Amino acid sequence: MIINNRKRMIVTLGVIISGVLIAFLFINLFQVYWFMSAPYEVKLVIDLVCGLFMAISLGMLFSADSRYNGILFGLLFGAIIWHFLPYECIVMEALGLGFVLGIVIVGYVLFKNRFDVLATSAKALLTIACVVILGYLLTSFMTVTSSMTVGTAVDVSKISAQNTFFYGGGVLITILFYAVLMYSIVGVKGSSVFILGPRSSGKTYLLLGLWAQMTKKSNAFPHDVIISSDPDDRKHLRLTDLYAGVTGGRGLWKRTENYQLSLYQIIAKKFRVSPVTWTILDYAGEYYDKIDADTYKTSLEALNEAFEIPIDDLAKRSGTPEFLEEVNEQHLDKLYGTGLARDLVLSTMYSHLARSGKVIFLIDGEKMLTREGMADLSREFGDYIKTLMDLEGGVWFKIFGGKKKYALVITKLDILLNKHPDLRRLVEKMDGVNNLSDIPENSPEAELIEKTLFKSLEKNLSFLSLVNMLNDISLSFYAVSADATAEPNPLAADEQAPSQLVPWRFGEVVSFGS
Repeated sequence: MIINNRKRMIVTLGVIISGVLIAFLFINLFQVYWFMSAPYEVKLVIDLVCGLFMAISLGMLFSADSRYNGILFGLLFGAIIWHFLPYECIVMEALGLGFVLGIVIVGYVLFKNRFDVLATSAKALLTIACVVILGYLLTSFMTVTSSMTVGTAVDVSKISAQNTFFYGGGVLITILFYAVLMYSIVGVKGSSVFILGPRSSGKTYLLLGLWAQMTKKSNAFPHDVIISSDPDDRKHLRLTDLYAGVTGGRGLWKRTENYQLSLYQIIAKKFRVSPVTWTILDYAGEYYDKIDADTYKTSLEALNEAFEIPIDDLAKRSGTPEFLEEVNEQHLDKLYGTGLARDLVLSTMYSHLARSGKVIFLIDGEKMLTREGMADLSREFGDYIKTLMDLEGGVWFKIFGGKKKYALVITKLDILLNKHPDLRRLVEKMDGVNNLSDIPENSPEAELIEKTLFKSLEKNLSFLSLVNMLNDISLSFYAVSADATAEPNPLAADEQAPSQLVPWRFGEVVSFGS
């Protein structure tokens, strides 16, 4: 389910209403300024920007995150063009050139799945248009003021006040128009999704479920890099071997050792064109309270000294499969007994967090069954908050960047279904439901399960603080199971691993990433 709290909906509605209102003011008032002899060069730039925006608004319709931006900009700039067209003050060549250039940008965005580029382009164009209009108004004001015919002192003072009010009103409307639209623009880098979760939270099963879901619908294929001094690890920790273990009834490979680091990726395509790469990092140890920009910088410095690779080069390549392959082949002997393995993990994690447009935080569903487990979750939520503060703390200063999109995903729902008190009472009211496979994934019952778990977690102050922190950031909440056919014993205390791969509710997670 998508969590749109009241404040976010009010802000979104306010932005749309304000945008339409300001467009009305722009059309009805700016023609007064426009027909007062706006230079040809100014009209050329503004019409070029209008053409670009018409194309960009079409591109925004392809992304659910920026779709309302596309509708808004299409209506606003379409109305402005339509209104001024009969007055023959629009330079059609500039308008057409802007539209063609915009289509080229949109093509790149769709091919690369980089809607953050579209958002950055829109913000840059708005800034150019704002600067040009403000420059025109201020120049006109200075020209008119300096050329006033001197009459009586009262006349000059009165005319000067009128000009100040007239042009000052234009400047105010322009700045307001600019600020509202800049705030409303959303663009997410949809080409990369990073999945973050503590040990034993179901990361690998989640990735296997995503692979199963996307292989059939998106021509997805896996890619992994296993860093280990043991050749057997490099074979048995591959995603295809882990899948073979599940389908063969053996379960997953043994728990990650201190000398292992595994990067798993599923590479898929949205619309068969736009790339989407899902990434999970599997490692030993817990580093959630250490993932921040300062630690990232320190880790790069340590790797720089050990590997003798320039810092700038490390920053560009950190976390990439190519770089990890290079570490595996050329620097493996330097990792162990020196603390470099920790630096490699931290730099890899932070680089993916910083570069990914979408981030999924995992919640170990099994921990919701005990007080000790909930205490662990509270600490993990606190670590997530710390990480988010580092990633989003300076968001107001990232004026021209895109925005990240976040999701919280509860794993091991098959275990929770008959063990969690709230879910058990809910399932008892559903006729003929023994396991998750009896509940359609996109049914109201499935959404009710997520809402029930969300309400249960809201009792935890750390979780509530995490949700509150994401107040103005897009947030989704899902509950999944890698084996919907599992029938856990409500009385059993041992952890149950999926005996087969039957993903449930993974389509929602895939939609989030796509």
